[in-house]
Amino acid sequence: DSEGEGADSVKKASFALCVGVGYLSDPPNANGLAHFVEHMVFMGTEKYPDENEWAAFLSSHGGEDNGETDAETTCFYFDVHPNYLREGLDRFCQFFAAPRFAWGSSEREVKAIESEFQQAKTSDSNREAQVHAALIDEAHPYNTFGWGDRRSLVERPAAARVDMQREMRQFHAQHYSAGRMSAVVLGKEPLDELQLWALESCGAIPNKQTSRPRFSSGPPPFAPHRLPLEVRVKPLKDVRRIDFSWFVPSLQEHHRCRPAEYVAHLLGHEGAGSCLAALKAAGLATDLSAGLQEDTSAAAEFAVSVDLTPRGASELDSV
Repeated sequence: DSEGEGADSVKKASFALCVGVGYLSDPPNANGLAHFVEHMVFMGTEKYPDENEWAAFLSSHGGEDNGETDAETTCFYFDVHPNYLREGLDRFCQFFAAPRFAWGSSEREVKAIESEFQQAKTSDSNREAQVHAALIDEAHPYNTFGWGDRRSLVERPAAARVDMQREMRQFHAQHYSAGRMSAVVLGKEPLDELQLWALESCGAIPNKQTSRPRFSSGPPPFAPHRLPLEVRVKPLKDVRRIDFSWFVPSLQEHHRCRPAEYVAHLLGHEGAGSCLAALKAAGLATDLSAGLQEDTSAAAEFAVSVDLTPRGASELDSV
């Protein structure tokens, strides 16, 4: 192009694939299953059965991969030297077309998930979010433990005689359908060629004509008679903060106009006449933020977070 940047300037090629299912679809007897599946799909495929082959391929060609499980999506991605993108696409897409779920690797992956959870527990925001989830009415999808750990993935299922390998295969068979996936590819080749490679690789993933799970028909996160609710959480770090949360119906269909952004801007404004200016003038707070904490088909959560002064922490009613 005019700036002299062409195919030769591409240092890494990459690919990302997102599946329309997340931890809100975990069965009640296997919290963390969506996260577990995210880990286990990498353990070999029918076409490439050696569970270490993918890692060796990436290591040999300057690549890396990762995945993340959210409430209603699970995303996977990798990058690699541009000359090996086509081979990488073929190998990677097999994880979604025909994974082996080599059960001999399950203990190692449970340890990895347990390690992630133990690390997450050191974050006050994560701890607060999990307390919040535990307090939500049991009939609501938000009353779940999406992280997963050894207790939820091994100990409790074993006590209830739940076959986790079977649960995993059923989850993948039900939810990992091409019709519920989106993908992005980046490489040095022309767009038509990249599209052809993507179609060749992703074409191996069956389209099972299944609908994406929706959770909008259920009850609200908190029954009206339980509100207002005050929860006090002892932090690990030296923080003084009060959070106000409101659950409202899902705002996903309003993503183009983003109504929550208007409210967040008004409440989060820091200039003269703002909420924060008034709190600072009264010596009650040092900072304030507002915005959506979560927005799924089940519900949206809008929150206002206020960092308190020592005086503010002792005069919460004034705040």
